[in-house]
Amino acid sequence: MRVFDSRKLLAVSVLLLVSTLAVHGATSKETAVVKDVSFNPSGDSLEVKIATSERPQYTYFELSNPHRLVIDFHGNQNGVGFKEKPIDTAGVKGVRTSYFTDKNRKATRIVFDLTEKTPFAVTDDGDTTVRITFGKSDGIPTTPSPRLDELHAPLSLVAGPLQLPVAAAPFVERSTVPSSIPSTATMVRPRGQDTTPLAIPQSVSGAQNGQTKQYSGEIVSIRLKDADIKDFFQFLADFTGLNIVLDPAVSGTVTLTLNSVPWDQALDVVLRDHNLGSQLDGNVLRIAKVETLQAEEDARKKLRDAKELSGDVDTHTFLLNYTKADVVAATLSKVLTQRGTIVPEVRRNALIVSDLPAQFTKIKTMIDFLDTPAQQVEIEGRLLSANKSFSRDLGNQLGFVFGNRSNNSISGVGAVGTSPFARNPPPSVTSGGSSIPLSVNLPAAATSGVSFLLGSGADILLDEIITAAEARGTAKLISKPHIVTQNNLVATVQQGTQIPVQTSQNNTVSTQFLNFSLKLTVTPQITDVGTILLSVNIENSQPDFARAVNGVPSVGTQSATTNVLIPDGGTAVIGGILIDTDSNNVRQVPGLGSIPLIGYLFKNTQMIKSTAELLFFVTARVTSSDSLNIVPPGERPPGQK
Repeated sequence: MRVFDSRKLLAVSVLLLVSTLAVHGATSKETAVVKDVSFNPSGDSLEVKIATSERPQYTYFELSNPHRLVIDFHGNQNGVGFKEKPIDTAGVKGVRTSYFTDKNRKATRIVFDLTEKTPFAVTDDGDTTVRITFGKSDGIPTTPSPRLDELHAPLSLVAGPLQLPVAAAPFVERSTVPSSIPSTATMVRPRGQDTTPLAIPQSVSGAQNGQTKQYSGEIVSIRLKDADIKDFFQFLADFTGLNIVLDPAVSGTVTLTLNSVPWDQALDVVLRDHNLGSQLDGNVLRIAKVETLQAEEDARKKLRDAKELSGDVDTHTFLLNYTKADVVAATLSKVLTQRGTIVPEVRRNALIVSDLPAQFTKIKTMIDFLDTPAQQVEIEGRLLSANKSFSRDLGNQLGFVFGNRSNNSISGVGAVGTSPFARNPPPSVTSGGSSIPLSVNLPAAATSGVSFLLGSGADILLDEIITAAEARGTAKLISKPHIVTQNNLVATVQQGTQIPVQTSQNNTVSTQFLNFSLKLTVTPQITDVGTILLSVNIENSQPDFARAVNGVPSVGTQSATTNVLIPDGGTAVIGGILIDTDSNNVRQVPGLGSIPLIGYLFKNTQMIKSTAELLFFVTARVTSSDSLNIVPPGERPPGQK
C-alpha cells in the first residue's frame, strides 16, 4: 500500500513537471526579444546590427533639434545589455535603448543620437537581423523617413507608444476582404501584421484650400465590381481601424480596380465619384452627400452669424490726422458688419463708429493703415524754346530811255514805277515828272544799295539801282514752373495774362477773359521700388495780335501731356518739337531773269532760313519728412495740451 502511494506520488510529480516545462517553453516561444546591438566601424562609416529572436515588426522615423533616428520593435522585449552607450563614430554620438508598454502594444525603442545631416540606411536582411549603416560612404542609399506631420502621438525619446506610417521595408500581401464584398481586394501591410490603428493621413483630415492633396496612407490594391458602397466603407474601416459613420442617404454601388495606391487616395476617388464628402472628428470619419454637408455648414454659419449679430453694439470715436474723415468713411464702411454704422464728423475730422465689440480690432487696424502721412514729391518743369533765323534779299531797279533827243524813243512803263532820281533837263519820256520810267522794279528791303546813272542830257539815259538786305537772329526762352504735392494728389501751378474780350448779343455787352499762361498740372505716384510715376501736362499759350480776328487775338500754344516713370531726383525729357524752315523766293522778268549773271539785273532773290526747337523737361524728387513732427494717430504733438 505504501509502495503504491509512492508510485502514485511520483507519477503526479512527473506530470506537474512536464506541464510546467511545457508552459514555460510555450511562453518563452511566444515572447520575441531584441537580443543584441552590435557595432562595426569601418573608416568613415559605421554598421550597426540589431539582432532579434524572430523576424521583427518595426517602424522607424527621424527627429530634428537634435538630430535623432528612432527605431521601434513592436511586441519585442528589451534584451540588450545596455541602456546607453557613447559611440562618437561616423556621425553617431551615442545609442539608447528602452522598453515601454501600454494597453495597445509593447515595444522596444532604440534611439541613435546623430550629428547634423548624418546619412543613414536601414536594411532588412530578411531574417532576424536589421542592419543600419551610418556615414558618408557613396554606397549608402538615402532612406526616406516619415514626415513629422504624420505623427499622431507624443514623441518621447525613450518611451511612449507611437502610431506612425511604416517606413520603407519589405512588404507582404495579406487578403483581408470582408465576406460581404463580392469582388476581390488585396491590402499591403508591413511584415508582422498587427491590429494597431493606422495613422490618419493629412489627406483624410483635410487639406488647406488651394493646396494639392498629398496621399500618404498605406498601400492597398482593390478590385471591385458592382459592390455595395457601404461594404466598401466597411472594408476601409476594417483595414484602417477608423470608425466610419455613414449618413442614411449614402447608397449606390462601386466598381473599381486600383493597384498599389494609398488607401486615402482610394477613399478620395470613391467620394468624388459619388458626390460624397467627409468630416473627420478625432478617430471618427463621417461620410455624407456633399449637399448634406454643405447645408449643415451653412446652417452652422448662419447660427454663428446670428449669435455674433445678436450681441451688444459699442460706439468708438477716432480722430484722424492725415486723411479726410469722409474719405476714410467710404473705405471703412466695407469692413463693418450688418449692424455697424459710421458717421464722419467733418468739423473735427473724426469718425464715430458703432459696431460689434469683436469688430473693432479690424476697424482700428484699417484706420491705422489709412491715417498715415503721405509722402510728398517736389516737381519742377522746364520749357526751353530756342529760335534761330537767317534771311537775305537781293533786288534790282532798271530804267532807260533810248532816243531821248529824237522823235522815236524806247523806255519803260510808268505803271511799273519811276526812278527815284530826278533828271535835269527832264527826259523826253516821263510819267509826269522828271524821273525815268522803270522797266524793272524788283527792289529788296532797303538796308543797303548802289545806283548807276548814265547819259544825263544825252540821247541814251540809264538808271540802275541795286539793293540788298541780310538779317540774322537767335532767341531763347526758358520757363521753369515749380510745385510740391502729396503722393497721388493732383497739383497745378500757372503764370500768365488774362485779356478781356467784349462780345455783344441781343443788345447786351458782356466781357470775357481769355487766359494766356504757362501752366503745369501733375499727379505723382511713388512706387515701392523708389521710382516716381508722373502724369504730367505742361502748356504754354501766348496771344498773337498779328493774327487777330475782330480784335480778338489768336492763340499760340505749346503743350505736352504724358505719363513717365523716372527715378527719385531724376530728370526726363518728356517731349520736344523741332521746326526747320528753308525757303528761296525769286521774282524776275520772264526770260531775261534766267540769263546767267546778267539775269540778276532783271530779278529779285530772297532766301529765308529759320529753326525753332521746343523741349519739355520734368524733374521729380521725394522730399524728406525729417522736418515734419509726425505723431501717431490719437496722440498730440509736444507742447499741446
